[in-house]
Amino acid sequence: DFCVEHSLRIRFQGEAGVDAGGLSREYATLLRNALFSAEAAFLGQSNRRLPLYNGDAVLGNMFVLAGKMVSYLISHYDVGIPCLTQAAYMYICTSDIEVASQKCTAEDIPDPDLQDVILKASNIALTWRPELWEN
Repeated sequence: DFCVEHSLRIRFQGEAGVDAGGLSREYATLLRNALFSAEAAFLGQSNRRLPLYNGDAVLGNMFVLAGKMVSYLISHYDVGIPCLTQAAYMYICTSDIEVASQKCTAEDIPDPDLQDVILKASNIALTWRPELWEN
């Protein structure tokens, strides 16, 4: 029975207050933080989160639900999602994996060990000089 065109009236249990906008905005911020937490379906630093491929999340339409929640938060409460990587934002905006992949950086990798390996490999590639290996 949820209607996306209507705003919610928020009341925090055990707290006094009338929702004149502040409670709704606080709820929206709490919802966003919970949605993009490490316990949900996103990994990475707080400002560089990426969706975690999780079969249960995919089968349960977690990412579809997350998208609907985000659009609701932005349109009704002006609460954005400044926690995704640039590549994730680009993919959301364009649906083009090629365009989005151009925004990927090693810092976007949530696994610190894998990130370290990739950074070391890229440093080796930057210092590679084929003329030293010709003979």
